[in-house]
Amino acid sequence: MVLFELISDFKIVIFSVFFVIALLKLRDYLKWRKSADNIPGPSASLLTGNMLDIGRAGGLFFYLHYLHKIYGPVVKYWAAPNELHVTINDPDILEQLSIQTTERPLAFVEFLKGFFGNRGLIYLTGQSAKERRLIWHKVFAKRPYEAVIARFCEIINKRSTEWLMRRKDGETSVTIDIQAESRFLWNKLNDYNVFGNSASSESLSAKFEEAIEVLLQIRYRFTPVLPYTQLWHRKRALLEDVRREVDRLIKEQLQNRGGAKPTGSDLLSILLNDEELDEESFFDEVLTLLFVVTDNFMGVATFLHQIALHKHIQERIRKEIQDVLGDKTLTSLDDLTRLTYVRAVVKETLRYGGTSNITLRTIDKDYLIKNKYFIPKDAFVVIPIRVLHRNSDYWSNPDKFDPDRFMENGEKFENRPRMAYVPFGFGSRSCLGQRYVMNTLTLIACSLVRKFDIDAVTKEDEIIWKAGIFSEHSANGIWLNFTPRNVE
Repeated sequence: MVLFELISDFKIVIFSVFFVIALLKLRDYLKWRKSADNIPGPSASLLTGNMLDIGRAGGLFFYLHYLHKIYGPVVKYWAAPNELHVTINDPDILEQLSIQTTERPLAFVEFLKGFFGNRGLIYLTGQSAKERRLIWHKVFAKRPYEAVIARFCEIINKRSTEWLMRRKDGETSVTIDIQAESRFLWNKLNDYNVFGNSASSESLSAKFEEAIEVLLQIRYRFTPVLPYTQLWHRKRALLEDVRREVDRLIKEQLQNRGGAKPTGSDLLSILLNDEELDEESFFDEVLTLLFVVTDNFMGVATFLHQIALHKHIQERIRKEIQDVLGDKTLTSLDDLTRLTYVRAVVKETLRYGGTSNITLRTIDKDYLIKNKYFIPKDAFVVIPIRVLHRNSDYWSNPDKFDPDRFMENGEKFENRPRMAYVPFGFGSRSCLGQRYVMNTLTLIACSLVRKFDIDAVTKEDEIIWKAGIFSEHSANGIWLNFTPRNVE
């Protein structure tokens, strides 16, 4: 009897301890939530935060655009009950947060779990991330892009020639969905950049895109994907297909070489020569190479759509190509860098449309900004890149497509903060592939503008936008008309 009473008393003590701990945790949580009350923003559910609002808005970019329009430069919302996000579209404030040196929260890429292993750069932090980025800098220092330019030109020319085969008898031009074609072309170029000629897969790009579409469905769900549901099975099957195909391509390269060191200029060959990567890390880096530039095809689509809408820009591009290159075929990086106006159009494309809408950072201490906004430690700071690029305090006529703003005698804003233009992110997490994107957009533009007169079928206000991985896509396509110029 006494023993029973002792056990009962012990249970009461344990329960009381856990109850007190739970109360203290709840108090700290409510206090933390209250600490952000000074920041304007929408009301949020204690159970779901603002996740349902994000879904109803059509995705995070659309939600952030709405928040800043209603609440101003600093806005809070709750991505989950215990996940405070503070979105800031003022570059001056972002610089006060020392945002250049802060880490990206892994929760930002949580929806990609299963796609990558935990040894790839996308999941590394701190010193491990610095060491991996150093390996990539060594790779890019070998100027691998120089060796792929000729092959890229062949791929672009072959695909654009195939467009003309869709013409009916008597037609002089062809109308295509440039968004869909840009995705196909970009993936073809990226596959070659990674794998070279020694391995290829017709199904990889399709499976890759299908897997990303499924991951997108999961990204904005409040409820988790339950095991053995239809979506769970589909996600698992697609991710296994992608990883199996990438693994096959890597092994095919190794077998073809018979143990010899790779001699190709593709990134896979260069990585295979780097003994600093173990097998798992190597595999994850190949997947990262394929993934991180996947949404950049929207840069191609936006570029071509805007020069179709603004024919004077298209003609100026054509004139610069003729003045700089004449009838010469593009063969080197020097050729690309000499095309200053084309590159200005690319930069304006990245500002106006962009290939990335947001990025996140964590802060490791409390901040009081302008004696007005108290941002507590452990909040996630959202950098709404597209909204920053339309801030009228730093860009004249921000809703106008104007490449001249990036020319030497373009618009001048004294002391424009560096955070006012961040198409590839910033700091230690800036995009490693930014030169690849700039060069490839320039190359595609030159190839197609030389070959075609391009006219817009889809008007800008006719596009219905939907959320993508890093940027938004058109739900109804972007249709352009291509007329051959009979210039080879």
